[in-house]
Formats: sequence, structure tokens, C-alpha cells
Amino acid sequence: MGLQHFLDSGALGKHIQAVSDDLKERRDFLCQKLEELDLEFVKPDGGYFVWVKAKGRRIGRLGESMTIHEDKFHDHMRLCFSWLSKD
Repeated sequence: MGLQHFLDSGALGKHIQAVSDDLKERRDFLCQKLEELDLEFVKPDGGYFVWVKAKGRRIGRLGESMTIHEDKFHDHMRLCFSWLSKD
């Protein structure tokens, strides 16, 4: 009965909107910081990750590639913004 009430009351839609707004804030914050660092990235329309091109900078542990095929995407990284704290 609790779940049905949650659905019928419109609370689910409100919850989804609140989570979406929160994730958008986190995404925008991360993208702003990436712009300040002059990094190329793809600002996502959804999801939890921003793809970043390192532009010749070292990435990964000790600067080594974190991709299976070092000739592809060796200078890209995927950053998760859903874990960013508001601080």
C-alpha cells in the first residue's frame, strides 16, 4: 500500500525531479571546473558521467593509460559527478 500511495500521490514524479535537479547542479559544477582547467569535455544531457579529453596531460595512475586499447581513447577519462559533495 505504501508504494501504491507513493505512485498515486505524485511523490515519485517530485522525487525524480528533485534528483534530476540535484544531478544537473553537480554536472554543471564539474563542467565549470573543467572549463576553468581548459579541458575538452562533452556535457551530457543525462546520466552520471562527463567524458573529458586530457589534451596531452597525464591521466590515470602515474599517467598511464586506463584503456584496453592504448591507441584509442588513451587521453580520455570518464568522470562521475553523482558522487560530488555539495561542498
